[in-house]
Amino acid sequence: MEGRVRRGGLEMSLMLARQRAAKAGNGEGETVVSPSVIASGKAGLLAANQTAALVSASLAEDLEALHSIASFERKAVFKRDTLLPKYAEYINRFRDSGQTHDLLGYALVWLFDCGFIERALDLAGWCMEHGQRGFPTVFKSSVPLLVALRTLEWAKAEHDAGRSPEPFFGQVFDRLFDPDPELVWDVPDQLAANYLKLRGLALAKSGDVSGAVAVLRQAQEKGAKVKTVLDDLLKKSSLTRSGRAP
Repeated sequence: MEGRVRRGGLEMSLMLARQRAAKAGNGEGETVVSPSVIASGKAGLLAANQTAALVSASLAEDLEALHSIASFERKAVFKRDTLLPKYAEYINRFRDSGQTHDLLGYALVWLFDCGFIERALDLAGWCMEHGQRGFPTVFKSSVPLLVALRTLEWAKAEHDAGRSPEPFFGQVFDRLFDPDPELVWDVPDQLAANYLKLRGLALAKSGDVSGAVAVLRQAQEKGAKVKTVLDDLLKKSSLTRSGRAP
């Protein structure tokens, strides 16, 4: 169990729906703001900036402490038991106010590191919808690319362990192969090929041989190494059509 999820893991789906609506020109009209609201907004902005500065200072200390830990296992425990609980309230504040901050990028990585896939995808959807498409410079990656890489890593482990990686693998898969070129995530071809490969393997495991062959052929076209499994499936399919047991 990952614990309570603030938005039920639906942030990415809601983000996509809003993107499609905005593209279709279904946005809402302009809102007239009164002077009193503007004044209160200035006070709120000052408080938000102060909070952001305090979080930045605390985060710098905690990142230094994290960097001093050599063991990957102990790092993961520190992220899970100390950092994520410590900053949970501030993460929620930034999200509720629509304010981006480096903390959100670090938190996203920590969630993946700790295996909290649903919470990670929920936060990733928020980041992309609210303009935080990049990370602190230390990560050298965009949000979509990191999400695709880490979700595939998690999904492969789930598949190899005999567990289904759905619905989370499918949520990211749909973003990589969205038919709308303006909404599809731009990732390296090899990464997209590996998504197709895992989808094909899952279909084969479920007994959908024809579906698996079609997807694995797409994966092969993108450079995935699937010749052996594809040949085995084609042989199995041929034997089944001939009425012989494989």
